[in-house]
Amino acid sequence: DRRFSVIVSNPPYIATPAMWGLMPEVRDHEPKIALDGGEKGLDFYERLIPEARDYLTSDGRLYVEIGYDQADAVSALFKQNGYKDVGIGKDYAGNDRIVKGIYHV
Repeated sequence: DRRFSVIVSNPPYIATPAMWGLMPEVRDHEPKIALDGGEKGLDFYERLIPEARDYLTSDGRLYVEIGYDQADAVSALFKQNGYKDVGIGKDYAGNDRIVKGIYHV
């Protein structure tokens, strides 16, 4: 049984319909599996957030990178799955970029 105090993830979060709107240098050279987050871009979060609880120590923290418009949806998933102190971090351009939460076992 391995548990971690921190898990950090940069999952695929681009919505499938938006994939073709990406810059060619991204769309044509990054593996699709690294970008495509499903129809709404949330597929990976819907799996990772609940499953991470099985791998976190008591008061363990989960940090995930998000798309600029996903803070509300991903924060809601954290809260629905029992995470506390859910917060949003911004990148240097001022865009929402990280959601974090603490899970108490």
